[in-house]
Amino acid sequence: MDGRILEETDFEVIYPAKQFITTRQSIDRAIGHRRRYGRTEIVAKLGRAGFAVERAELFNIPGMLGWWLNSRLLRRRAVPALQSRLNDWLVPLLGWERSLRLPLGLSMLVVARRDG
Repeated sequence: MDGRILEETDFEVIYPAKQFITTRQSIDRAIGHRRRYGRTEIVAKLGRAGFAVERAELFNIPGMLGWWLNSRLLRRRAVPALQSRLNDWLVPLLGWERSLRLPLGLSMLVVARRDG
């Protein structure tokens, strides 16, 4: 689990989400992702590890389509450079997604605090 330490007992991390987006021999494997997580699963795992999840939000709805297309339909093992640059440019502009509160997104932002 990679995370950026905010304080001694807090962290935030971005996880790959939504298993149906990808395949076992896909872009995910090529970039080091071992699996994707659902909200319920990651909250339970962190709870067992002694953390209380304060926030777990999916984001990057547009990226889901590109990842699915490249990974599932076209069976690519890498995202084309132009698509990667487009994603890097668009993700910071996706704040509007929070207002939708949809159960969709390529990734999940989790903020947790050590219990106790």
